[in-house]
Amino acid sequence: MNEELTAEEFGEFLRYMRTSINMNQGRFADELGVRRSNYNKLENGKHMPKKCDRLINSVRVLVKQKIREGA
Repeated sequence: MNEELTAEEFGEFLRYMRTSINMNQGRFADELGVRRSNYNKLENGKHMPKKCDRLINSVRVLVKQKIREGA
């Protein structure tokens, strides 16, 4: 999937998923186990992780969990 997405597109995906559950960047980063400064770079399209698929799966699991909890 890494080859298919640009850093900007990946950042848009992260922002969309995070805002869909009304969570701020810091808390979202903490829940994912990512440093807040690194998460900010990801969401702003300034960095693309090497293991994009793993982070995407973590985001999906987190968002699904929060939706079930009534986030």
